[in-house]
This record gives sequence, structure tokens and C-alpha cells, in this order.
Amino acid sequence: MKKIYGIINFSEPILFSGEALGNCYNISIGRQNGKLILPSLPKWAENEKDPLSKELIAPEITASWKRGEKQLYWGSPLIYPSGESRVYSLLLLFEIEEALQEQIITNLYNGYPVWIELFKVYTELFTQQKSKKRFYIKNADPEDRLELYYQDDSKIKMCHYNNKGISVNLVSRENIYLKHEQIKSICELCSEVKKPKIEYRILLKAYEALRVDDYRQTILECATAVELTITNRIKKEFDSLNIKFGEKLFKKYRMLGGRFELVNLLEIPLPNYDYKELLIEPRNNIIHGGFFPDLQLTNYVIKITEELLGMFSPEISERG
Repeated sequence: MKKIYGIINFSEPILFSGEALGNCYNISIGRQNGKLILPSLPKWAENEKDPLSKELIAPEITASWKRGEKQLYWGSPLIYPSGESRVYSLLLLFEIEEALQEQIITNLYNGYPVWIELFKVYTELFTQQKSKKRFYIKNADPEDRLELYYQDDSKIKMCHYNNKGISVNLVSRENIYLKHEQIKSICELCSEVKKPKIEYRILLKAYEALRVDDYRQTILECATAVELTITNRIKKEFDSLNIKFGEKLFKKYRMLGGRFELVNLLEIPLPNYDYKELLIEPRNNIIHGGFFPDLQLTNYVIKITEELLGMFSPEISERG
């Protein structure tokens, strides 16, 4: 068996909790099973004087690796002593049959774009790192790329390929760091190539609009995700009550406001919000008039949407 190492480089950092650092996670890329390995926290002294000046420790196998004359940079801690950190690089490890090396490398490079895109998507859904950012960290390297390496005669050599990968933009000031159990779930979903459900893909569109301060579009996307989610919940209630005229009720109680009326008639419990004031009327005023919501209202709408999706559609990914 031969070991293939992969380095994922991010031009902007992903935020990880301290308890996640140094851990190893099972993954599959391009139908090849492997490991995702995170860098570790610095070895802080009991009374460390300047703990945040130290870099994260590279995974053991890469401790002596350099890019040119410089040691590889993996990231740095942001909070002491809990260890929340920004991470710029992750390590992949695959054990393969040497005779299949060329085909497996091709499969890894070809499978990587889908895998990393899902990794970004689920990172956002689990943490909202991109949506809640209020500043940017730029890097001279515009690409977030995968580099694959193998060991030959005690030397580390790069596996060349013409695909540069795809870009990522993850950074935040807020306490929304990826935790150990979240990473396990994300790696499983990415490895199984499971896409998020449609309502969560719509929520991602709301996050995208929020990042560029387009509060009108944020609320419209949230309203669509909520309408879809509560409609599915109503359908389940129809089935449980053996209601045969559900389609007629949907036609009568149309649009978002009607769906909430139907939820109330069916006595489906909801989180305690004024949905008319906070969601239905803002959505209608945006569509039918020149209403421009502020950030405070938009944040309420995001919160309501996340709670309703969490209650009525707790499984984020599609089945199968």
C-alpha cells in the first residue's frame, strides 16, 4: 500500500473550535476512502505570556514540509485558552494500491470539487460563518486548492494535475466555530455526496443576500424557505389526520399568510413569534411596494426561518 497526502489550502480561513483541532475524520473523495486531519493547538505553557502569537502545529507527518524555504502555515489560535482558531490548511491521507496510483489520483482531483463545495455548504448551514462575517481577510493566493503528494525514496513529491479546484470564502468574528461533532457530520454528508434539501438551499441564498446587505432579497428567500417548510409540515398533518381534501385547502389558504392560517387551524405548534409583523407583512411589502427592511428586522427573519426549518425539517440533507 502507498500513502497519498493531500493539502487543502484556503485563501480565507475556516474557523474551528479548540476541541476539534488535532482530530482525524473519515472521508471519501472520488470513491476513495481516506482521512481528514486537522492541525493541533500550540503546546502552551501553564502561564503562557503571548499564546496567540504561536502558530497551530502541523499534522505530524508534515512537520518538516516546506513550500520553498518556508514551513507550511496551517493557521493560528484566536482565543486562549479554549483554542478557537482560524485554519488555512487541512491534511488528507489516503492509503492506496500502488498499481492504481494514477487512476486514484485522477479520481481524487475529479471528485474534489464536489466534495469541497459540499464541505463549504454544510459548514455554512452548521455555523453561518460566511453570513455573519463583517470583515474580510485577503490572501495573495486567490485559489482554494487541493495539492496531492506521495512519498518516493524518502522524498515527498507532488502529484501534478491541471485542475486548480474551486474557491471558498469563510471567515467570521463571531462565536460560530466548527465543532467536533459538526465536522463528523459534514464529512459523512460530503463523502456520501448528499446535497442539502431544497429549503436549506434556499436558506443559503438568503445567507448570500445577507452577506452583501441585500435585506430585501434575504427576506424574500427566507419567506420562500418558510412557506415550503410549513407546507410540507401541513401535508404530513393531512396524512396523519387522513384528510382527503388537502389540495382544496391549499388553494383556499394560498401564499405565506394563508399557510400560517392553515397551520393555526390544524393546531400545529409554532415558536412564539408575531409572524404577521415580522415575516408576512415585510415579505408582502417588499413584493408589492418599496419597502426596504433594516438589519434588525432581517436578523429576526433569519432567526425565525432557522427555527422553523430546525423544527419541521430537522434533517438537512436529501435522502438517498
